[in-house]
Amino acid sequence: MVAVFETWFHQTMPDYASEFGVPREWVEKHHIRRYGFHGASHRYISERVPQLLGDPPADLRIISCHLGGSSSLCAICNGQSIDTTMGVSPQYGPIQSSRSGDLDPFAVLYLMDRRQLIEESGLRGISGVSGDLRDVEAAATEGNDDARLAMDTFFYQVKKHIGAYIAALGGVDVIAFTGGIGEKSTTARAAICDGLEWQGILLDPERNESHTGEGEISAADSRAKIFVVPADEEIIVARETANVIAQRRNNA
Repeated sequence: MVAVFETWFHQTMPDYASEFGVPREWVEKHHIRRYGFHGASHRYISERVPQLLGDPPADLRIISCHLGGSSSLCAICNGQSIDTTMGVSPQYGPIQSSRSGDLDPFAVLYLMDRRQLIEESGLRGISGVSGDLRDVEAAATEGNDDARLAMDTFFYQVKKHIGAYIAALGGVDVIAFTGGIGEKSTTARAAICDGLEWQGILLDPERNESHTGEGEISAADSRAKIFVVPADEEIIVARETANVIAQRRNNA
């Protein structure tokens, strides 16, 4: 049996990116640090995007946006994770389908209800409709203000993290959308990219609307490329399994 942990891709994060600002005893005794998740998905993006570019620049800078029922972003430089939005658990980062995302710890102490934070928050909690963005968008179209607020909050938080990672990377070469929402929601991609023009990130509206499968959706004059890359976590697990088997054979 070969186990590939969701956290393993993020082991390359520098210490200052994985720290939470808690006492050293918490780190040493309880291992409280940013671990990150969706490792196989972000790893696939780190491998697939250079292939799509054909002639990638040295020290390629990618912001991988895995958006779906569970969402996280990852800043990737030269194939390695340097930061990610999830923390000790998948709860951290932008709001998700039913998870609250970033939350003041004193609010947690006040509520002390883990089920509500994981199952009844996020898009579901704000909209009061569903954790499925398609349902939330339909309700917003019909005039549901809470559904509109849920969408605006999700798009804003993803965009905010993209901006933070542009600063962390010193710029960006590629933004890659993956996961159920990232791959299929033209509305989400358009809203998230809207307002990033200051960084030379330009979405092609027609390409975005008509796109299916894998490919580029950025405008011809966009300084950074924008790709949609269907998640393929299984191929990463298969490759790692093959690597382990090959290493054991070589050592036999």
